[in-house]
Amino acid sequence: MTITKHKNLDTKLWDKNKTLNPAVSELLMSMVWSFIDNVRSIHLIDIKNSDICDVFIYGSCANYFYTTKSDIDMCIIFDFDTIFKRNPGLNSDKDFKLYYYNWMMTHTCLIYGRKIDVSFEDKKNTISDNGRYRSGPVWSLMQHRWLFEPINISDLEFKKIVHDSKAVYNEIVSDFDTVKKNGYKLAEMQKLYHDIYASKNASHTMNLDQPVTYMYIAFRKIRDTGLIDKLRNRIIATESEKFILK
Repeated sequence: MTITKHKNLDTKLWDKNKTLNPAVSELLMSMVWSFIDNVRSIHLIDIKNSDICDVFIYGSCANYFYTTKSDIDMCIIFDFDTIFKRNPGLNSDKDFKLYYYNWMMTHTCLIYGRKIDVSFEDKKNTISDNGRYRSGPVWSLMQHRWLFEPINISDLEFKKIVHDSKAVYNEIVSDFDTVKKNGYKLAEMQKLYHDIYASKNASHTMNLDQPVTYMYIAFRKIRDTGLIDKLRNRIIATESEKFILK
């Protein structure tokens, strides 16, 4: 799906003052507390309200580059050190991801047709000196304010980004064709897969305020055209052959 630069934030989620719709905020926080209650009651984890440092939304739905298929990206910031001390049986934040997947099996979460994509972060892990956990705009649900406001770049800037993204996209497609011609060698596929994500992440890190860069748009295009899935599935299939008795 083509990325479009909008003049305003999604009016279903945000009002004219760029403030999150109270109904949206309430539903998202209700979802968070339902998940936390599940962790307490089903998984018997001793977790206090104070262990949740913040909850925020970020990504395209908090930016000017949303589409009709954009998920609402939400991140829960935990004080994991305190949680782990209180619950010695826990190993890492990966346990919380498993708890969330289990919770999602019995809960439907949609806001105006949009899915909610939840991630978890430790309060001590930031990607910059000013306390960022994610690049781009960030709205705090607990503080009811922007931590980092969205920046709407000019049409000329966006046009150049789109132009530059085409060259990157064509280069990745060419690299994929080379991997294909070479017979999908595992090492080559893994390198290409790693390089694609490394470039995307580096692009975000270098552009914390506005992460919609030429690399981001190129990545979105190869993802939407299915190239990433083809590469990932090929890697999985090739690795799996090592454990198949023929």
